[in-house]
Amino acid sequence: LQSTQLALPRGLSAGASYFWRVRALNGCGTATSATQSFTVGAVARTLLVDDDANNPDVRTYFTTALDSLNISYDVWDTTQAGEPDAATLANYATVLWAGGHYGSPAAATEPALASFLNGGGCLVISSQEYFYNNGLTPFMQQYLGVANATGDVGHAKVTGMGAVFGGLGPYTLDPTQIDVGYAATDSDIITPTLPAELAFSGSKGNAGVAHDGGRFRSVYLGFSLEAITSAGGRKNVLQKATSWCNALPLAITSAAPAAAKVGTFYSHQFTATGVPKPTFSLTAGTLPPGLTLSASGLLSGVPTRAGTYSGLVVSASNGQNPAATQSFTLV
Repeated sequence: LQSTQLALPRGLSAGASYFWRVRALNGCGTATSATQSFTVGAVARTLLVDDDANNPDVRTYFTTALDSLNISYDVWDTTQAGEPDAATLANYATVLWAGGHYGSPAAATEPALASFLNGGGCLVISSQEYFYNNGLTPFMQQYLGVANATGDVGHAKVTGMGAVFGGLGPYTLDPTQIDVGYAATDSDIITPTLPAELAFSGSKGNAGVAHDGGRFRSVYLGFSLEAITSAGGRKNVLQKATSWCNALPLAITSAAPAAAKVGTFYSHQFTATGVPKPTFSLTAGTLPPGLTLSASGLLSGVPTRAGTYSGLVVSASNGQNPAATQSFTLV
């Protein structure tokens, strides 16, 4: 090193600590600095979308619960940056949308949310005004599992239901504890479609839905999470939601490999959902001589021997979600 800058030869690993020191050299001699260190932060898999417009500011109701659950997260403030686009959302496994008193995803953002979910994401929306702001949209029906909704009923209590939230509550809702101008009558009735399930029952009817779409999962609360009066209750709801999100299995999205030909270059790219991006490995069977599978999922090479190679299984894993497998035969 003959300058004050150094280009690292490889990337840094999340959670790892690195140590360094500097030696200065000239005609008068040398001097070496004390050893310094830094630790690379964990890569966040959760994006908290702060959509409360600070009217009132309810971010800490979410961050306090996430911190107590030791969940790493990034914050996206829509007041400063607008609503996140598809490219931003794709960097995360779970998106937690905190609407506060008036906020919700805009109709123009729903295609980005659909893209995120189609890519294997999990979306949790806390918004008592989503239905009021947008009406019943196709996105709500297809991706959130909403059959119908009724606005501004004012649930006083909610109780967890179904496989995801069953056993929680009842919890008292009182948004006026946050701000006296935070209307207590704005929470909605949200009724699930048949593929979805009731997530919360409220004092005025259904209050939220949970939907397992196979490749994606979603939760839509027709009340504001921050309106739950107990910190323990808010933590319990987020714990159930994020655990359900983390249990979403990966899915291999590429078709099965096509037939190969001896002496001809062959290439097939396996793809899968998941954040962080999964790596691929052959977990059963033997590939034809001349073909190899890379960790990035590229099956390539020049086959040297004809035959039927059955019982092949490729696995995609990322150390976070349950792995996905695909069985295939190469001829």
